[in-house]
Amino acid sequence: MEPKLGILFRDEFFGASYKLCGQSKNEGFDCFSFIYCFYKRCGIDMPDGIDDVNATDYKDLWENNEITVQNAMWNYIDTFTDSIPMSKMKFGDIVIIRIENKYLYPSIYVGNGKIALSELDKGVTVCSLDMFELVDVRRRENSG
Repeated sequence: MEPKLGILFRDEFFGASYKLCGQSKNEGFDCFSFIYCFYKRCGIDMPDGIDDVNATDYKDLWENNEITVQNAMWNYIDTFTDSIPMSKMKFGDIVIIRIENKYLYPSIYVGNGKIALSELDKGVTVCSLDMFELVDVRRRENSG
């Protein structure tokens, strides 16, 4: 893990609880708001949203139509990332995993075969990538 980014992750994200649309360690994060807030905190300019769904404020819409929000968030990730080979992963890449053989989750690669994600029951935690089915690896355009 890159030292400065590792400290940022530990201090500002690790251990946060799970909260839909949360935007801070004290408030918590869901899987999408975690990605958005992590990238923003790293100084990477992020789109505010897509398909009339704001990247961190979709709670009311989620309660009425989860599928619409999920589709918008996947389209959102698609707009600012490119798919890359797993062999090229580096700290900060978005790793799309499948949980329980059905749910797709975005996570962040933190090095040494580990990912960080915000899980419903655990909040922001670090797990071994080999615990999940890898679906895709995405990198922010122009981030090397």
